Amino acid sequence: MVKEDTKVLLGFVPIGKFCFSHEDALKQKQTIEQVLKDLNIAYVGLDFVIADGIVRSDDDAEKVIHYFKTLAPEQKPDALFLPHCNFGTETAVGILARALGIPVLLWGSQDEAPLQDGTRLRDSLCGVLASSKVLQNCDVPFTYIPNCFPCDAVFSLRLTEFVHMVAVVRRFKKGMRIGIIGNRLPFFQCTMVNEQELLQKFGITVVPVNLLRVAQAIRVAEAEKTDAYHRELAQLRDKVDFSTMPLVSMVRVLAFRDVLLDLAKTLNLDGLTVENIMELTKEMGVHLVYALAAVTEAGIPAVIESDIHGVISSVLLQSATLDTQPTFFMDITVRHPHNRNGFLLWHNSAPLALKDPACINPSIGEHWTMPGIEPGVCNWKLKDDHVTIARFERGKNGYSLLSFKVNSIPGPYTRNTYVWVESENWETLEQKIVYGPYLHHVACIYDDVTAILQEACKYIPSLIFDPL
Repeated sequence: MVKEDTKVLLGFVPIGKFCFSHEDALKQKQTIEQVLKDLNIAYVGLDFVIADGIVRSDDDAEKVIHYFKTLAPEQKPDALFLPHCNFGTETAVGILARALGIPVLLWGSQDEAPLQDGTRLRDSLCGVLASSKVLQNCDVPFTYIPNCFPCDAVFSLRLTEFVHMVAVVRRFKKGMRIGIIGNRLPFFQCTMVNEQELLQKFGITVVPVNLLRVAQAIRVAEAEKTDAYHRELAQLRDKVDFSTMPLVSMVRVLAFRDVLLDLAKTLNLDGLTVENIMELTKEMGVHLVYALAAVTEAGIPAVIESDIHGVISSVLLQSATLDTQPTFFMDITVRHPHNRNGFLLWHNSAPLALKDPACINPSIGEHWTMPGIEPGVCNWKLKDDHVTIARFERGKNGYSLLSFKVNSIPGPYTRNTYVWVESENWETLEQKIVYGPYLHHVACIYDDVTAILQEACKYIPSLIFDPL
């Protein structure tokens, strides 16, 4: 279910003109409005603002602008939907789009055949073509649904994709807040970021959280909720094996999860990252990655190794699903032993809800790659499906967003959380990462949202989409 605070609100602004059939324009408006209702897309209409709720003049456009701008913040539309219902008043389209400065969806229904006497009720496509040129002249970015009937499946699909895209743009533009717990890992120079530039270009605020404060909060939480955590762990045993872990350590992991969720709420964070290998792990005596997996599953992307750009990548991916699906954060690592285009997505934590149902031995236990480090790493294979991978990064030419789809494939067993996947061309991907600007840490989600992210970049100044 879409959270109320993530629901996108469209400004439903049907476009008509003084010529062609007013009656047919009204029929088209009602048909389109019914599609919005059937798709459960929230919208603001104009029935009480202008005649018939259809813009037919520049004066109508000015009334709509005034109406939208005087709405309460929670009632203001996040985007404009400009369906052309019988023709098109292109100057009004330009006035609306420039004045409101929000994403624009342009479309007109496919026109039926002329009547027997040779006349036509509508010329919607002609109006759309004129309006598109005006939007270009006004230097207004817009999204276009190819000419089709309202009942066509492609219309519902593209309309839904637009709503998801608007959610990504809104999340980016509202001023993202990313928490970082502890300092950047000293031996991970690859995760360096320019906080000042993120704030200036995108309104992204990096919120530092003191490790000592977190450690103290963990101890308070485990002392106050010990009994509740023991009951929770009794149920968790049915899902994952943590028999090699001291019970006190697992209690501490759950306390860390609750501390992170509380911090996210208190500090109004969109996502967070943790210096999870050194000081905090040693201080707590346990590896805390299961807590990050649980926080991510709860809807707050939480990634390891102080990777701020990684969190931003994860937030964008989650937004593309209207926050209905959790992300998981992985490393692109070894190549598949038999598939030339296959490779391993691997790391320490991913939501338990994403575990492969066929995985019979999920566990939390010793760290196999770093002998002597505190225990607590997650081990389970992730489910099979198609996956969208994304990475937000800064390079010499500015900020870009790499995104592409892969499909899971069979592969050998390995430790930690993992899934083997296949790309269309491994060598292209390999060179893309090696030559940069991308890090091999990637945000992932079980969905196909690459086209949504690509369209979103059209509306985010200073962010270039980089397809594979």
